[in-house]
Amino acid sequence: MKQLQTQPLGMRVLRGAAAGFSIGILTNIILFGGQILIPRRLSRLEYADFTVSLSFVVLLSLIADFGMLHMHTRMLARAEEEVKVGQPDNRGIILGNILVSRLGLGIFVYALIILLGLVFYPTRIVSCMAILGITLFISSRLLIVRAAGESVLRSLGKFHIAAGFACLDAVLFALLLAIPRKLSLNYILWTYTLCHTPGFILLSLYVFRWIRRERIRIVIRPRMVMIMLKTATPLALSTAFFIAYNELDKLLLYSLGTLENVSSYGAIIRLTVGLAPIPYILSGIVAPELTRLLFREDIIRAQRLVEISLRGLLIVAGGAALLFTSAAHVVVPLILGAKYASDSSSFMLLNWLLLPLFISSFTAEMAIASGRFWLCMRYMAILLVCMLIGDLISIERFGVSGAVVSKVIAATVSTAYLIFSLRASSFLNVKGVLITIAKVICAIVVAIIPFFFLRGRGLNDLLVATAVVVLYISTIKVLGLFNVTELLAILKRLKKNNAGQRFDKLEVIEA
Repeated sequence: MKQLQTQPLGMRVLRGAAAGFSIGILTNIILFGGQILIPRRLSRLEYADFTVSLSFVVLLSLIADFGMLHMHTRMLARAEEEVKVGQPDNRGIILGNILVSRLGLGIFVYALIILLGLVFYPTRIVSCMAILGITLFISSRLLIVRAAGESVLRSLGKFHIAAGFACLDAVLFALLLAIPRKLSLNYILWTYTLCHTPGFILLSLYVFRWIRRERIRIVIRPRMVMIMLKTATPLALSTAFFIAYNELDKLLLYSLGTLENVSSYGAIIRLTVGLAPIPYILSGIVAPELTRLLFREDIIRAQRLVEISLRGLLIVAGGAALLFTSAAHVVVPLILGAKYASDSSSFMLLNWLLLPLFISSFTAEMAIASGRFWLCMRYMAILLVCMLIGDLISIERFGVSGAVVSKVIAATVSTAYLIFSLRASSFLNVKGVLITIAKVICAIVVAIIPFFFLRGRGLNDLLVATAVVVLYISTIKVLGLFNVTELLAILKRLKKNNAGQRFDKLEVIEA
C-alpha cells in the first residue's frame, strides 16, 4: 500500500525535473537566437561598445551575487520542513534578510558601475553601462535581487516555474530583436534590459501570494545577514573567479588589443557558449539525486550516476566541437554575417573549449553537492589565474587568437586539477572518467583525420561536417560509450520517490 502512495509522488518529481530541463534548454536556444542577431545588426564599433559594457556590468555583479543562491535555497527548504514538524517558522526571517542583503548589494554595485565606468571608459560606454545596470534588479541571468524569489521557488520544488518565467523573458527578448528591420545600439540596450520585466513581475506576484497564503511575517535581522555572507565565502569566491574568467578577457582585449579584436572575440564566443548551459542544467537535476545517494552511503550507484552523466556530456561536447569546427567557414558568416567571416579560424579553435568546460562545469557542481566548497574555489582560482597569465602574454601579440588559446589552455589545466583532486572522492570514479575521456578523444581523432583529407579536395563544408559527425557517432558506438540500457536505468532511478527523505542531520564536511 505504501508503494502505491509513493509512486505518483516520484513521477511528479520526475516530471518536474524533466520540465525544468526542457524549459531550460528551450530558454537558452531562444536566447541564443536573439543574441546572434545583435552582432548582425550592429556595426563592429557598436558591438564592441556593447560587449565591453555588458562584460563590465557582469564582472561587477559578482560583488552582489556572492554565490548564495544554492545556500538560500537550502535554508528555505530546511525552514519549510521545520514548519511541517511543528517547529518555529523562520521563513520570514530568512526571506527578509535575503531580500535586504540582495537589494542593498544591488544598489551598491549599480553606483559602483557608474563611478568606475566614468574613471576607466568614455562617456558613450558609461551610458550603455547605466542602462544595462538595471538588470541587476530584474534579471534572471544576473542572480542578484531576482534570485531571492527564485530561491523560494527552488526550495518548494518549483524550479520549472522559475524556468518558465525566464523562458517568457527570452521569448520577448528574441521577438523585440527579430521584428524591427533596423536596430540601434540604444534600442538593443533597452531591449536587453527590460525584456526581464514580465518574468520579474510574475515571480514577484507568485512569491507575494505564497507569503500571504502561508501567513509569513517578514523580519529583518542585520546579524543574520552577516552570518549568511560569512557562510557563503567559498561560494562567493568561486562565483567571482568564474565570472572574471568569462568576462575579463574581453576587457583585456579592449585594453591591450583593438576594438576590432573585442568585436570579433565577443561575436565568436557567443556562438560557442550557446551550449555552455547544458552541463549546468543537467547538474541541477543530478545533484539532488547524488546528495541522496551519498547520504545513504550508496557509493556504487553514486559513482555510476556521475560517470554516465559525464559520459553523455563528453559525447555531446565532442560531437558539437567536431560539427562546428568542420563547418566553421559556413557557420560564422551564416550566423554572424559576412563581416565576421575572417574570424572562422579563431572559432575553430574556440570550439575545443567545450570539452574541458563540460567536464569541469558538471564535476564542480557535483563537488558542491557533496559539500566540497573550498575545492571548487581553488579550481576556479586556477582557471582565472591561468587565463590571465595567458592573456597578458598573448593578447598584445596575437590578438583574438591569443585570447582563444589562453582560454582553452586555462580550462584544460584547471579541469585536470579538479579531476586529480577528486581521485579519492566517494562519488567520482576517476579511473572510469579518464577511460571515457580517452575513448572520446580517440573517436574525435578518428573522425577529424578525414576532415583534412576531404576538405583539401574542395568538397562542400556542410557535406564534410556531416561525414565527420557520422564517423564520430559510429566510432562512439563501436567503443561502447553509448548504451541505451544505462540511460533507461538512470530514468528508473529518477522515478523513485526521494521527496520524503529528511536531511536535517546531513552535514558533509570537506576533509
